[in-house]
Amino acid sequence: MPAFVGPILIHSSTGAVSAGDVFALSPKSTSKFSVGSGVLNTGDFMVITSDKNSTNLYDADIIDQPTIFNG
Repeated sequence: MPAFVGPILIHSSTGAVSAGDVFALSPKSTSKFSVGSGVLNTGDFMVITSDKNSTNLYDADIIDQPTIFNG
């Protein structure tokens, strides 16, 4: 039976691909990391200057994104 698929949507920040009519997407895993200034820069011939900095690791909530009900 032929099917008509809706538009394909690619989320550039998360890498998720949606094809067709999508009601809800549930993540199968979650992760969180903290890095300092200038760590995630990529490219050729980069000049990165960072003065003193600090990364705040305090997290007030206990659970950020539960995945217990995701299949």
